[in-house]
Amino acid sequence: MNKIKQIISYLFILIVMLGVTACEKDFDEINSKKNAIKVMEVPPLIQMTIGKVRDVYFSKEKKILNEYGHYYGYYHGAVREFVPSVDHDGIFEYYFGTTREIREAYRWVSKGMPYEHEHMEGCIKCVEAIVFMKLCDTYGNVPFTEAGYGKGELTPKYDDHKEIYRGVLKLLDEAEANFNVVMDEHEFDYDAVYHQKPEKWLRFINSFRLRIAMHLRMAEPAWGKEVLAKVDFDNLFKGTGDEFSNGHALGLNEEWKNVAPSFMLVDFMKKYNDPRLEHMAELNGDDEYVGYPNGVIDDSYLKPSTTPEEVVKYTKNKILAYSEVCFLMAEAHLYGYGVAQDLEKANKYYRAGIKTDLGAWGFRAIPVNDPDFNMDDQQFPELFRIDEYMEQEYASLDSNATTEENFEKIMTQKWVALFGNFCESFVEMRRTGYPKIPVRSGQNYSRDDTGGVLPSRLSYPASEFIYNTENVKQAVEAMGSNSITQKLFWDVD
Repeated sequence: MNKIKQIISYLFILIVMLGVTACEKDFDEINSKKNAIKVMEVPPLIQMTIGKVRDVYFSKEKKILNEYGHYYGYYHGAVREFVPSVDHDGIFEYYFGTTREIREAYRWVSKGMPYEHEHMEGCIKCVEAIVFMKLCDTYGNVPFTEAGYGKGELTPKYDDHKEIYRGVLKLLDEAEANFNVVMDEHEFDYDAVYHQKPEKWLRFINSFRLRIAMHLRMAEPAWGKEVLAKVDFDNLFKGTGDEFSNGHALGLNEEWKNVAPSFMLVDFMKKYNDPRLEHMAELNGDDEYVGYPNGVIDDSYLKPSTTPEEVVKYTKNKILAYSEVCFLMAEAHLYGYGVAQDLEKANKYYRAGIKTDLGAWGFRAIPVNDPDFNMDDQQFPELFRIDEYMEQEYASLDSNATTEENFEKIMTQKWVALFGNFCESFVEMRRTGYPKIPVRSGQNYSRDDTGGVLPSRLSYPASEFIYNTENVKQAVEAMGSNSITQKLFWDVD
């Protein structure tokens, strides 16, 4: 019994680790994580996880993909963003660091093993699907079939981006079968996400399939429809209680003093009197909200807004949020992709996505069926801002607008709602071209390695070219280059 509790505890911590970014490691340690099989003791794993939580976004995923997402920019430093960097390496190394734990956990709980458990196996397969989607959608071709197994003397082969998508979809099919097996609740709550509620895992699987299908809509429409055929539209996320989140808030540290909200974020929110701006930016010395122009070289003359500490209160590591599912359904109905083409339904989901994200930032709607509601009785009446925002024309799709104009609305609001899920935000910006990122030009802007255009991917770490030379070279040849301008297969905009 002690042994199985240890394994279950291990699974519990593994799920919590999703979205957490590792600190810098030397290459030998990274490779041992990537491929070696070794059971980790629970206490060190817990300790390591807690230590990582604080820096999850800022140290790795946030530092690069937040900049590419144009949510924030680095003030007083003229950071060169559009170039390969050690931060590109860090994301790659961290997520491959988790693949060893994933494969090891699967080895303990899969069919025929001493601790066989259908629902635990389903959890691990969903975790694996998430990690590899993050990796391939950020880099392109990456190790998949050999990653984490100790094969190839720490030199795993790289798999094709499309084949990884097929592998991820297979994992979701298998996990669905796992969760459809009726089981009694285990005495130890190993499930850090849904606490042994298989019905919530099934909603996650359907919602994750929907995301993948929409990734494919433009580049591989027929394939995407095949994926949608497996989606149970009656069993998607039903609310924020279904979200896949590890619940850890964005950590702030001293370096945040040099981070300022992007001009794109500030200008968009000011234009539509968006209350979320109050939680994402502070007034500058002139009592104004002023965004930072990403990529500027000399910023000594600027007086941008700063980042308020309260952003930590509202930013969670949501792997898949209810608001995202709403925007995915809005896109599907707008184009009639796998569902009926219906502007009214698209608008319903669009508005639900906006309302949900406003609620995530602490704002509220006035109850419509509560005759006893009195604003004067409310402790924080300033939070009841949702109704006012939703009355604007921009908060609804327009029957007189073109489909593309309505699509831009959907994707721009989705961009705001994806704050915190920087990998997925980066995917959607490249896939759809929205929001429109201006090409950097002029003498005071750094154009770096892309000519001022938003990068299309992150580059492989230098360590791969030293220790996994042949496999990474084959991957580069198959993709076309290791340049950050090399487009991924679904990036057709």
